[in-house]
Amino acid sequence: KLVMELASRELTSHLRRLSSELLDAKRRGEPQETLQALAAEGSALLIELRAHDHHLLAEGERTVCAVQAAKDSIDVAEDAATELKYEQVQCTRGLRTAGGSTKYSPPEGLLSADELATLETPLPPARNPREEMLHRHAAELLERRRLCNAREHAVGEKRGRASELEQHRAKAATIGTQLEGLLPSVAALQERMPPQPRLKSTDVTRQLPPPLHVLWSSSAAYILAHESAAQMNVCEEPDARVTDVDLFAASPLHVSISSTSSPAAAVHFRFIPALQIIGVYASLPTLDDGLLSLDATDDGSTYPNERSALLTLKAEGATAKQIVPSLSGLLPARPYRWAQWPTSDGPQLDEELRPLPVWHDTLKQILLLLASASS
Repeated sequence: KLVMELASRELTSHLRRLSSELLDAKRRGEPQETLQALAAEGSALLIELRAHDHHLLAEGERTVCAVQAAKDSIDVAEDAATELKYEQVQCTRGLRTAGGSTKYSPPEGLLSADELATLETPLPPARNPREEMLHRHAAELLERRRLCNAREHAVGEKRGRASELEQHRAKAATIGTQLEGLLPSVAALQERMPPQPRLKSTDVTRQLPPPLHVLWSSSAAYILAHESAAQMNVCEEPDARVTDVDLFAASPLHVSISSTSSPAAAVHFRFIPALQIIGVYASLPTLDDGLLSLDATDDGSTYPNERSALLTLKAEGATAKQIVPSLSGLLPARPYRWAQWPTSDGPQLDEELRPLPVWHDTLKQILLLLASASS
């Protein structure tokens, strides 16, 4: 830098001499060529002097940056020294505490001795507080590794499920496109098909209790689909053969299945709201015998499920340890189990699921009984 400053001073003095010579030459009236030569030499000196000045400025900037970097490194070193000094104080205090008679208390965030004892770590028993602290660090390290592995596994599963989700979405979009192309063909095919018969619901059928409405709609659909020689009827008058006891009082509306060739041959279904059961009876004794023979293990003389028995006890104000009242007040209707599917089977006290018979199979047998009774 000093050399550059000396060179700049020499160039400046040389430029001054050239300026003086140029002025003297003008006063003496020297030729134009001499004046131009002196001016050109002065211009060259100016350019060289400017280059020296730029170089000096760049060197000064680099020097300032180097000084600032040195100051920053000194500040960092001072901060590190302060931290080391604080750590030294803490270590000295910990060693003094560990060497004393008082019980060692680990810093906040480390595992306590009780927590360390609950972890299954393959480490030998600690012989001193320092080994105990190392054991805590080791236990935390193992736990962190386990959590990291679990996290990596969860992230992998997430990526896999995200990929499956994208595949399902792409498949759903493809299915939607295919369905849009298929719907016009289906509509054209439906136009060429003959009209299908439909059930006709009336105001009376809409007033049926839900279990009887389910039974009516399912049975009517079966009869209509199979073109059976039977018909579904909804009677508005209460059946006189059901007693007026509140516990066994039936709904005013009931459903019956009768033969089209002989309307006297009919099977009636009554809903008992208090017990949530359906009672069944036939208009002819032969049909009643046929209903009894549908299931050899079910004669309709007992409660079809635990729910109806509990409802009876509740209505009578009795407890489960007392005898359940008989169903004689329900006669001639009998609560066969195969007729309870519209009401659901209710809770099972013995936790044994007893499947109900398939209603369509039972209905098929009832239609056969009606056909044989009307022939």
